[in-house]
Amino acid sequence: MLLAFDIGNTNIVLGVFKDKELITSWRIKTDAQKSTDEYGMIVAQLFEYEGLRMKDIDDIIISTVVLFFLQYSIYLKGILELIRLLLHLVLKLALK
Repeated sequence: MLLAFDIGNTNIVLGVFKDKELITSWRIKTDAQKSTDEYGMIVAQLFEYEGLRMKDIDDIIISTVVLFFLQYSIYLKGILELIRLLLHLVLKLALK
């Protein structure tokens, strides 16, 4: 399965795809005050609520307009942490 993220300044939209078909999607508020752990727990709870398992994710794709502003704004620190978490998940999947 594919986990897709669209990280915007206002919302983060997540979608899970299986064989090119969208299984489910969620929209959560972008909050620069949230830590990586908080975002991780939110994603884990969304997966649990839908009966999905993180270990079934084979690929992750991230789309964002925020990256251009990361180096210029302390306000976006929480988003930077989320991107670090996602990159950690990508590396973890690659090492499976």
